[in-house]
Amino acid sequence: MLPRVVDRLHRRDEGGAARPARPYCRMCGHLTLATIGTVRGYLFLECSRCGFTFAPAITRPAVDALLGSGDRGPGDASTSEGSADPGFLRPALDRLAGSGPLTILDFGTGQSRVPGLLRACGHRVIAVDLAPPLAPHPDRLTGSLHSLRLPRAAFDLAFAFQVFEHLPEPRPYLDELLRIVRPGGLVLIHTDMEVPERAAGFEQWPYVLPPDHCSFYRHRTFDAALERSPHRIAWKDPKCVIIEVGRAGAALE
Repeated sequence: MLPRVVDRLHRRDEGGAARPARPYCRMCGHLTLATIGTVRGYLFLECSRCGFTFAPAITRPAVDALLGSGDRGPGDASTSEGSADPGFLRPALDRLAGSGPLTILDFGTGQSRVPGLLRACGHRVIAVDLAPPLAPHPDRLTGSLHSLRLPRAAFDLAFAFQVFEHLPEPRPYLDELLRIVRPGGLVLIHTDMEVPERAAGFEQWPYVLPPDHCSFYRHRTFDAALERSPHRIAWKDPKCVIIEVGRAGAALE
């Protein structure tokens, strides 16, 4: 089991009234945070332990309402990588080669064509998004990943393409993706992380677009999140980490 991030959103004062607690890292739970900048009026903090960067004022209900309000993601006519070319999945698919047709979850699918292209290759694909599809899709589920209650260890591969930057409270989603993938299967998270554009400074990085793009990661963010778990990072590049799911109770190498 992954270490649970303790909910420190509220504490009680001596009179019993709830009062806001100091912010904590929404990925690893660490309490040492530093101000990294202000963008569009939102103050962003960075975790000194794992490098996760977020705006405490941006909360999940507000962003869920935004993401569920309409078209989120590449349109079916788009020629962008996310909708027309599943090439970002190649490092994961190569690692699972020889396993036969795969059962795959596309989390935050938007209006992407990737599920259809994967189905044409013989895979079964469940596509999940808060927003309904613009056109009918087989095996498309509309709703929160948590409320859908997908079965444990049901998937060979789960991926989120350009989704985690939209999640102000991402840790429960990572935990859920790890739960629903079988041991030996893979979770692929694609979001801009160690890209050259970031080096110019956080406030100058065009990828920071709150409240929509509100969460930003380093490779070490996922290292910290997986600490003391049976899971490990199997592959990474500046925009992606692939996590190999371990068996509960297994010790890390």
